[in-house]
Amino acid sequence: MPPTSLQLEDLLSPTPTETFFRDSWEKSPLAIARSKTDHFAGLLSLRDVDQIIAFSRPRFADRSAFETEAPMPATYVRGLLDHPASPTPAADNPGLAELRQVFDDGKSVVIMGMQERWLAVAEMCRNLEGVFHCPVHANMYLTPAGAQGFAAHYDPHDVFILQLEGVKHWRLYDWPEVLPLAWGLHGK
Repeated sequence: MPPTSLQLEDLLSPTPTETFFRDSWEKSPLAIARSKTDHFAGLLSLRDVDQIIAFSRPRFADRSAFETEAPMPATYVRGLLDHPASPTPAADNPGLAELRQVFDDGKSVVIMGMQERWLAVAEMCRNLEGVFHCPVHANMYLTPAGAQGFAAHYDPHDVFILQLEGVKHWRLYDWPEVLPLAWGLHGK
């Protein structure tokens, strides 16, 4: 499947889009287990990660994540889009070897703004924007085997999680709060 053809239907398959909007959207999580490991082939692969880091130069603003002796060492490092108005000195930006070391030490590598870094991801986001009529952003989470990047949490916004490679045990919990952002929008 070429990346430009990745639509909402491809994310939800085999669940029909109508069923998703009727039964799951803003109501309950929908987990789709796939036996076909190449379902999202062409979107992003582990082989693409070095190229993304080397050429899109994510800015790692929180250097404490690279410290092993911190009081509470971070479980992940996060790369943000580098904005020309606030350039990060090259000496402060880790290279591939340093990122590989923190990954080997068990920390997740998070790259924010993938829609600005990788064409296939950008195309998927634009396709989803056409359906949802709002901006769609994508982040990449690369977690070492046997590690947990984040503690249990919830996001106050809608999320699609695509596991592209590897194996992970996902735990889905009841929502602590139904539509947390909608409450403020309706003035209740």
